[in-house]
Amino acid sequence: MTTHAELHPFLRPLLDRVLEKCRSLTWPEREELVGAAIVAIFKGQTLSPGMDPDAEFPRFIAAVIDRLGAPPVVEESQALLYSLSSMGDHVEAGESWMDEHSEETALLTVALRTDGAS
Repeated sequence: MTTHAELHPFLRPLLDRVLEKCRSLTWPEREELVGAAIVAIFKGQTLSPGMDPDAEFPRFIAAVIDRLGAPPVVEESQALLYSLSSMGDHVEAGESWMDEHSEETALLTVALRTDGAS
């Protein structure tokens, strides 16, 4: 489980704000909000000293999922978020859902592989 305390202190207030909003949103809306939060921190603002974005992105996503209760994956947007988590069980659940719904996620899988190759 990824706890609030495991995140870089700079990200903890953001996690709290994102979670406040996430509780009433759908998974596609949550995916958009989490993505926007990450972009705002890591592209639009100065990083806090000692912050490693490659480690913090997945931890932040894992913390969001855990604080939402880690519900079973039921749709594509949720599977995408789970697959980007730092927690192995989240990743496994997201990838498993995508494998079971391969026709629905074919374009997503291609996009993820292309992003990882660059």
